[in-house]
Amino acid sequence: IKQGNVWNVTLGNGKTALVPNEKIDGLLNVLSQIKPKRVVAKTSSKWKKYQVDTSGTQVKVFEGSDLSLDIVVGRYIFKQPRALSSFVRLSNEDNVYEVDGILSITFNHRPNYFRDFHLVFDNNSNWNKVTFTYPSDSSFILIKKNNKWKINGQNTDSTKTVNYLNSLQNLTNSNFVDNPDKASLDKAFYTITIESKDKGTIVISSFGNDISSIIHSSMRPEVYFKAGAKAFLTRIFVGRKHFFKN
Repeated sequence: IKQGNVWNVTLGNGKTALVPNEKIDGLLNVLSQIKPKRVVAKTSSKWKKYQVDTSGTQVKVFEGSDLSLDIVVGRYIFKQPRALSSFVRLSNEDNVYEVDGILSITFNHRPNYFRDFHLVFDNNSNWNKVTFTYPSDSSFILIKKNNKWKINGQNTDSTKTVNYLNSLQNLTNSNFVDNPDKASLDKAFYTITIESKDKGTIVISSFGNDISSIIHSSMRPEVYFKAGAKAFLTRIFVGRKHFFKN
């Protein structure tokens, strides 16, 4: 749903969530380019074959309150050389059309697919300090001095550090948790605090240390994620040895 210049997706719980511009732009671009190449069937008896019956994905487009497009997106096929086609049907017609592309990749998704997966909205070139607050005595600080990153005054490996900061800058997660147990958010197990010249203080927290941990970013105060995989935790909440050569 477009409200002003902003798109939102309705969720199963009655709430709405922001849709990133690149996702809605891609969807609208696919819609605008749907053009029939040929008619492959003219009777409803063929709908099941092309999955444009109830097994297809119905897509409706409204301009204001007016329904301007109502189609059913069916299955896709591979053709040589490297051609991809999908089958579609106008919902009030019997004809089935072949069109270019794999339309189901764009339209056949649950609401969460259209949400923003990002936890950080900043460039790490703005960062000058990253504090890792961990259990026991495993906490440490990564700090930039004279354009070099250091831990306890020792220069870190530049390649490893840049790779890590890039991964942190591009941190995403699609395991949304819309109604987290507030009692489980009392104290973070891991915390990363980023000092940015542009965005101020950015805090990424993990409430727990396993795949069911709740992840939160101060840049997305209303959004919570589930870690979903141990690899997510180990890739982000690294130890100080991660920044030095083996």
